Amino acid sequence: MTRKIFTLGVAALCAFAALAQQAKQPTIMVRPDDAWMTNNNYMKAIDNDGYTELDPQYELALRTHETLAQVLADVSSLMADRGMPVVSMSETIKRTKARSAERAAVTSKSTGAKAAVSTWTQLNNAAKADIIFDIGWVPNTRGARSCVDYRISALDAYTMKSVASKTGTTEWEMASTPALQVKEAVLANMEYFLDQLQSHFDDLRNNGREVSLELGVFDDGSGIDFETEYGGKELREIVEDWVSDNSVRRNYHKDEDTEDWMVFGSVRIPLYDVRERPQDAGTWARGLRDHLKGMGIPTKLVSNHLGSATIYLGEK
Repeated sequence: MTRKIFTLGVAALCAFAALAQQAKQPTIMVRPDDAWMTNNNYMKAIDNDGYTELDPQYELALRTHETLAQVLADVSSLMADRGMPVVSMSETIKRTKARSAERAAVTSKSTGAKAAVSTWTQLNNAAKADIIFDIGWVPNTRGARSCVDYRISALDAYTMKSVASKTGTTEWEMASTPALQVKEAVLANMEYFLDQLQSHFDDLRNNGREVSLELGVFDDGSGIDFETEYGGKELREIVEDWVSDNSVRRNYHKDEDTEDWMVFGSVRIPLYDVRERPQDAGTWARGLRDHLKGMGIPTKLVSNHLGSATIYLGEK
């Protein structure tokens, strides 16, 4: 087992060499998956305007589950050893608390409209990781021997779409621990994940990061909607022209187009802005906000998620 793991580890290092030579590399955050959080009673049911949602209690899990803390530390170390910038979940939790990020709402100055933000969204916005590594496992014992059923997934942090995933069961071993067995499972699959991450990040660099953009109209009597004309063009045309001109190779999809709402999905935006700073949906949408502001249209930009932004027209 040890020799096999060592061989795969060397192969993984070679596979990652090309990525490591690049000036900018994807950042990673390792977290327990939702199934693990639910099975270990770390999901809290909360009421969100009449809808029951499950909110993961990551801080409690890290403080009370010794194996979890060890697994996240081990897997993060494996990634860091291969040159990947790793964002610590525990440190991010501390930062969000220090910044009072649990104030999960944004409010219109005029109407008081609110938008709730989940625990995970707060953490992801603070971490700004490119890739989320979800880890889950179920320990099995048979006398003095043990193994784990494991789940490993790499997700794009902006879309939460799967980049790569593996499931399996480790070998039955004597005198082992779940933390060590999960670490062995990750290491045994490292070459596969590095290859998939390489392909995914190549796609992001070449075709842009995928985000979504929504535009709505405040019901405040301003008279502005997407059929209002400016210089002989309807506002909907002006908005779509801007999205087209500022997306990578004009890659976007218009999902909704009414007088009150416009929704653009699968919008590919550059990874970095003109100053070579990482760009998310909110920072990219500032350009459209400023464009509309220059036309005399008051707007409010809301970006609760890395991969989505909403611009409300009619007031700030």
